[in-house]
Amino acid sequence: MARWWSAWGQIIGKVDWFTVSSWGRANTSACWEVAIGIFAQYRGQGHGTEGQKMLVDYLFTHYPRHRIQATTAAENAAEQKCLEKLGFTREGVIRQAQWRAGAWHDQLIYSVLRDEWAH
Repeated sequence: MARWWSAWGQIIGKVDWFTVSSWGRANTSACWEVAIGIFAQYRGQGHGTEGQKMLVDYLFTHYPRHRIQATTAAENAAEQKCLEKLGFTREGVIRQAQWRAGAWHDQLIYSVLRDEWAH
């Protein structure tokens, strides 16, 4: 479910979240995965960190899920920094998981658990 968000009356990107149940039965092991997209002119200004912080706060406040995860391209240093700043833990590399721009790309997986979220 995507939500566009704005700063100072301007739409600057969107945050998204969806259910992932790769780790076991959906009724006992489902977690949220979060994603973000920011228009180029608004990157590098802290909006991504703030948007993801607000989204994780919302999800942990309103839903009983224990885990929230995010994946990002291995070359996306800005998103890795953002997730780490928010307290997400890098769990590993998902090898050649995304086809983009004519080639396979590695993804990094991060997560934060409910009892680790202190924001």
